[in-house]
Amino acid sequence: MRISISRRFDWTLFGIVLILGVFGVVLVASALSGNEVYRDWPWRQAAFLGIGIVLVFIAAALDYRLLTTLAYPIYVFFLIVLLVLKVIGTVAGGAQRWLTIGEFFLQPSELTKIALILALAHFLSSRQEKMESMVTPILAVGLLLPAVGLIFLQPNLGTALVVVAIGATMIVVAGLRIRHGIFFGALAAAAAVPAWRYLLADYMKERVLMLIRPDQAAAAARYNVEQAMIGIGSGGWLGRGLFRGSQSQLHFLRVRHTDFIFSVTAGRRTSSGVM
Repeated sequence: MRISISRRFDWTLFGIVLILGVFGVVLVASALSGNEVYRDWPWRQAAFLGIGIVLVFIAAALDYRLLTTLAYPIYVFFLIVLLVLKVIGTVAGGAQRWLTIGEFFLQPSELTKIALILALAHFLSSRQEKMESMVTPILAVGLLLPAVGLIFLQPNLGTALVVVAIGATMIVVAGLRIRHGIFFGALAAAAAVPAWRYLLADYMKERVLMLIRPDQAAAAARYNVEQAMIGIGSGGWLGRGLFRGSQSQLHFLRVRHTDFIFSVTAGRRTSSGVM
């Protein structure tokens, strides 16, 4: 195996990612400004960014063809990790999604996304000449479902839907035929009603309603979304200024340093500097 940094390394893309990464660290610092409990989190975010940069160069140095032989083993490994997670995983927020490593929490479902992309890309590329056959998309969906099912059972509906979207996009881009797409679309539509009635927990239904029918969701379920919208609206076109977001700095907005970081991004300077 030849190890070298390719001359075609995309420095422009790397630069954009680096800028976004640094911007993310600044946003986490802004979201947690004045919070003594999480005062070290911006530094942790910066450390993870540094680790990511090192991994980028390691990945660039390796022959990508090595991944064709490791794609399935890597995917199977993370499926096993998801299974083990049900036994030794850390429970937080009513879900068993994390592995505790020292002071750090690792969410294997995020790494499973990468493993799935590798496995599905290898599978679809190896059957490029067989996309006319219905067997190919069926097998591709079969490759996708174990990850979706194990992530959903954590429970983690949001990430499970993201994995479905990733897999579906890859299958379509690989050359899914229209007739096959219609078949899978009809199958998904038929499964939606029993899934809603018997599979989704009440809080999952609340989240879906928040997206399509927010007026039907409970007030408690709407609270954080409403605070996020207030924060975004208060920023206007130019925002309120770094470390000045109204809903984040006054602690009205929950999980502002993770799931609702966009409202921190948007809530930044008015001409008066006050609400």
